[in-house]
Amino acid sequence: MKAVGLLVWLLVLASSILGTDRIITLEDEYRMPILLGVDQEQFYVFDTKRIVINEYSLKSGSRLRSFCRKGQGPGECRWIKHLSFHNNQIAVSAGEKVMYFDRNGRYIEESKAPYAHIIIIPIGENFICQVIQNGRSKTLITARIFNSDFSNPRELEQFVDTKEYRAQNGKANIYIFKDFFGYDVTDQTAVVGNTQKGFHFGIYDKDGNKVHSIEREYKKIKVTEEHKKDHNARLLNLIGQARYKRSRQKYNAVFPEHYPAYKDFVAHDQNIYVRLYPIINNTQELLVMDLKGNTLSRHSVPTTDTEQGFKIWKSHYCYMKEDPDLEKWQLHLLPLK
Repeated sequence: MKAVGLLVWLLVLASSILGTDRIITLEDEYRMPILLGVDQEQFYVFDTKRIVINEYSLKSGSRLRSFCRKGQGPGECRWIKHLSFHNNQIAVSAGEKVMYFDRNGRYIEESKAPYAHIIIIPIGENFICQVIQNGRSKTLITARIFNSDFSNPRELEQFVDTKEYRAQNGKANIYIFKDFFGYDVTDQTAVVGNTQKGFHFGIYDKDGNKVHSIEREYKKIKVTEEHKKDHNARLLNLIGQARYKRSRQKYNAVFPEHYPAYKDFVAHDQNIYVRLYPIINNTQELLVMDLKGNTLSRHSVPTTDTEQGFKIWKSHYCYMKEDPDLEKWQLHLLPLK
């Protein structure tokens, strides 16, 4: 009976793989680009080598412009953490500040935080940020909403990291399939995900008031030896033989007994797109929920590494992938309907 149920689930999941990806090849050379956003008829890519944002046309694939270059002055940055679209402007999170550009990439203004944050996202006239407090035996990460001048912080949720990153054999520990803690904004709503609490999402309004929580039952999936081998194969393919060998010499890969409740998520158009474990043959399940936690659909989608992430645009799952034959990076848009 269980085998029949599994077969039915696989058939349903397979039926959600609709059509083929629309692929846009980038002519610019990249070492490791990061897809920052897709909006209207443009998409935005962070060049991690040159430290600049490149804007491309979804119609032609041609580069339209570049902005937010490397530096420490107005409209400049040392690294890009996040990009969002706010009041018909482009908001770029860069450590201790968030910068605003118009739709033509022209710098408008910036707001500086009193200290560096991982990601600053505008929500209404406020900001949602992470505050990190490092202790001797643990690191406390707190999601907070601040006023427009970064005053009056309102605490949303906390994540406690007690892992030991220094190993006795001289190597550093790298934890694979770690618990997830992060946030995103859709319209005037903040969504905070924390797998230390299980399958949990906190839903907050723009002022930091809690609307409700999403708590769902989930089956704990054991991390098997095959899963570990699959992960190592993906890492080898991503970074190459030489870097992979050096990493094995410097780091201990530490796997958990079970996967977290989910890998990561994106909030978009009043929905939550959640990527679930396990990852098998570079594929994982995408769960689409509304803001009340009701299931809208499920899909099988290609995975990406944590840094790359994914975006949603007009019911398309968007991600970056390098074509080894062309030696070019490509934007893939997979229809979800």
